[in-house]
Amino acid sequence: MARIREGQKEYNHAYYVANRARIRAQQSAYGYANRTSIVAVRKGLTAEKVMGLLEAQGGRCAICLGEIDVPHIDHDHSCCPGQRSCGGCVRGLLCPACNHMLGKAQDEPEVLEAAARYLRRYAEGGR
Repeated sequence: MARIREGQKEYNHAYYVANRARIRAQQSAYGYANRTSIVAVRKGLTAEKVMGLLEAQGGRCAICLGEIDVPHIDHDHSCCPGQRSCGGCVRGLLCPACNHMLGKAQDEPEVLEAAARYLRRYAEGGR
């Protein structure tokens, strides 16, 4: 049995090496086409629930109110640390930029408030 597995492993590797570009293109196309469903499962939701959230938000980001092409599912990391979520701690859908902003601020309101004060100070001509 182990010899068969070894042979299959070698065959699979050789096939992948010979067809790498085509396989990667297929994987990329699948991932792009099914991104919402893939991410929804990771966040403890269904694709239908995500689409319902998107509709409830009018197709707009919950923070900047810009149109969302690729929704990012925001959840409370204190409930479920990491990428996975229980589904009950989902806060809303964000555009990629706002999602990254919250991630860089590590979900700390104080950091975001300090950033807003900083921007206001320089927007008012303060140097």
